[in-house]
Amino acid sequence: DYYYDFKWRSVEERVGTPGSQTVKAQYTWSPTDRWTMIRRKRSTTGTLNEVLYVLKDYLDPAALLAPGSPNATVVERFGFDAFGPVRFMTEAFGSRGNSEYDWNFLFHAEFMDQESGLYNYGYRNYHASLGRWLTRDWLRERAGINLYTIIKNRLVNRRDILGLACSKEVIVGHATDLFEYISWPDCDIGYVGCGANHLNNRQTTDGSGIPGMPRNSDRAGTTPWSIYTPSDHAQHQQSIGVPFDDNDYLGANDFQDYVDSAVHAARNDAEASCGPPDCCKTVTVTVRCLGGDEDEALKFDRQELRTRRPFPDNQSKCGMVYEFDCIQQRWTTDY
Repeated sequence: DYYYDFKWRSVEERVGTPGSQTVKAQYTWSPTDRWTMIRRKRSTTGTLNEVLYVLKDYLDPAALLAPGSPNATVVERFGFDAFGPVRFMTEAFGSRGNSEYDWNFLFHAEFMDQESGLYNYGYRNYHASLGRWLTRDWLRERAGINLYTIIKNRLVNRRDILGLACSKEVIVGHATDLFEYISWPDCDIGYVGCGANHLNNRQTTDGSGIPGMPRNSDRAGTTPWSIYTPSDHAQHQQSIGVPFDDNDYLGANDFQDYVDSAVHAARNDAEASCGPPDCCKTVTVTVRCLGGDEDEALKFDRQELRTRRPFPDNQSKCGMVYEFDCIQQRWTTDY
């Protein structure tokens, strides 16, 4: 049996039948977060005689230390592939078939069931060798078309301990750039730029749109949009391969306001995602500016769009990532 604290961290393991159980292991955790274990005490002789301390990098345990005098010594090391398969190593980085200490606090600071090899993330079990969850995503298709991926295949720099992290993306750019992007992401998306009405309607139909996105109303060849003419519109449709209305253009004078409105809509949708049916725990809103600003730096300065100036709040939204904590009901990053 496992006994947990209020952060759902195992603090004690017991074996035996009810009424005659003995303590198999005890765990001491850092007060700063739920993923940093400090020490494990384990019984190998009927008492908690084995004491091991954990060295950990940002995501995973890296080594075990046995206390000694005058110094502790490394007794085992760990390495991990991108999707979680573990490599047990000696203190000198030599290969080791299994942990000599029955160590199962491993990939991304979660416990691995030693009989099945599965990691229990609370809501779903994760199979490290397959790099997949064994059951459907609780968020269904709203979290992406592939229901068996883990955190958008970005395990190196993202973490989702409950399988309930959600994301929104505001995609900014020319029509040719926007229409190339439609098959890439696996999250809720809102578009800003020429052809955005068509794309936002498509996302809404697919159930992965962002409500309240600003709608284009400029017609090709009219003020304030002077770059594209009606004949350009026909060429646009041919090059993109998807028809969209000739009123679905966005003038340069309105571009910045549209980006601000789109970010505001995405943030409202992020806060709404905390409740049913999504029940997210954290929600991120990312602003991606395509084309001439490939590194998503501080400015979206496509000369063709004539926006060589900051957005209205004097800071470009390009490259910004906003995160909302549904538990604390607050934005950890803001305007």
